[in-house]
Amino acid sequence: RAPSGGVDPDDEMLRCVDVISPHSARWRRLAVTVEYEVAFAALIWELQGLEAPLLERLEVQFDDGTDEDDVLLRRGPLLGGGTPRLQHLKLAGVGSPWCSIPLTSALTNLELPSTRRDLIPTFDEFRQMLLGLPSLQRLVLGYDPLDLPLEDSQHLLVELPCLQELVCTAVS
Repeated sequence: RAPSGGVDPDDEMLRCVDVISPHSARWRRLAVTVEYEVAFAALIWELQGLEAPLLERLEVQFDDGTDEDDVLLRRGPLLGGGTPRLQHLKLAGVGSPWCSIPLTSALTNLELPSTRRDLIPTFDEFRQMLLGLPSLQRLVLGYDPLDLPLEDSQHLLVELPCLQELVCTAVS
């Protein structure tokens, strides 16, 4: 039970996930904000294996009201079953290894306003990610891409022909 004597938020999230996940093939937009880590983990666990072929917009936010580290996606790709139409992706308060982010060539808006320090990619990883996003028009990052660790990269230029807006909200 919840501390206030009400409904346990973890149980509530599990019930909600059980109700919505069978319909993932019809989703066009999914926006979820979760305040409790266990409930968030249950949501992510369920989302990782789903296929959402019509999904165009996905926003996942974790906000427990503290300045603690972001929740980390650990097990595998988010919506690993496929999201070929995904155009807008926002992960806020969610640390994610790059392999866990559902990136598609259709993506036009990528928002990663907060990224755990230990999960910031190298420049080469970042460049590879961007090269797979030829239609990207808007990119929001919670770090300065100029601070990315450089490997022995000979290719420092990243061409983004459709990019119209770049927002870096790095806090030192």
